[in-house]
Amino acid sequence: MRRIRKESPSPLINQEPSKDFKFPEKPAILKPMILSVKITPNASQNSIVGWQGDLLRIRIAAPPDKGKANDELIEFLAEKLGVPKSDIQLLSGQASRLKRLEIRSIPNRQALITALASVD
Repeated sequence: MRRIRKESPSPLINQEPSKDFKFPEKPAILKPMILSVKITPNASQNSIVGWQGDLLRIRIAAPPDKGKANDELIEFLAEKLGVPKSDIQLLSGQASRLKRLEIRSIPNRQALITALASVD
């Protein structure tokens, strides 16, 4: 006959929660923001020109060769906005000057404008 060893219950199971205990709040779920950009490759340096209607005009120093300008655009915007490069994705315009980008860390257009205004 086998004996079953009974373990004592953990002292934390029957312990009352602290009066100061609060469950952590859920982080806000942000919808990705779509940003339309018009870039000028082969510029002397990377810079933000400004808004032209709903388009953000940006100068990029990299040549439009094998996606170099696209990569530098994503890197430049990530640095300026203070977000990881992985949060910016090129949706369309891989071979065009007009591009659409998805930015996951910026909640809305006003937050984007504020972030870009505080850059320079």
